[in-house]
Amino acid sequence: MKYLAIIAVIILAVGGYAYFFNPEPSVLLGGPEVNRFQSDVSHTLVSVTSASTTVLSANTARAYAMITNIDSSNVVYVNLGNDAAWKTGIELAAGESYEIDADNLYVGLITAIATTTVEVVTVEK
Repeated sequence: MKYLAIIAVIILAVGGYAYFFNPEPSVLLGGPEVNRFQSDVSHTLVSVTSASTTVLSANTARAYAMITNIDSSNVVYVNLGNDAAWKTGIELAAGESYEIDADNLYVGLITAIATTTVEVVTVEK
C-alpha cells in the first residue's frame, strides 16, 4: 500500500510538471479549440423592417451566432423558427445583442421585426 501511494505521488508530480512546463501553450490554454472561430465567420448587415425579415437562414452547421441591434433608439424583436411578430420573441433594445452558442444552440430560421427600418448585424459561424 505504501508503494502505491509513492507511485501515485510520482505520477502526480510528473504529470503536474508536464502540465505546467509544457512547451506548447495551446495545451495550457485549452488546446486548439480555444480559438476555433478565427476563420469562416460571416458578418452581415441586415435591414429589419415592419414586416418579418429573415435575419439568419436555417443552418445545420451553425456553431455560433450573434445578432446585434445597432440602431440608436429602436427596438427589434427576434423570433426563432417562425415569422417575427411585434412584441413577441426576444426583445433587443438599441445596442443589445442576442448570442447563440453551445449552451443554447439553435440551427433553424431566425427572423426579426421592427416598427421602422432598423439595422442589425449578424455574426455566424
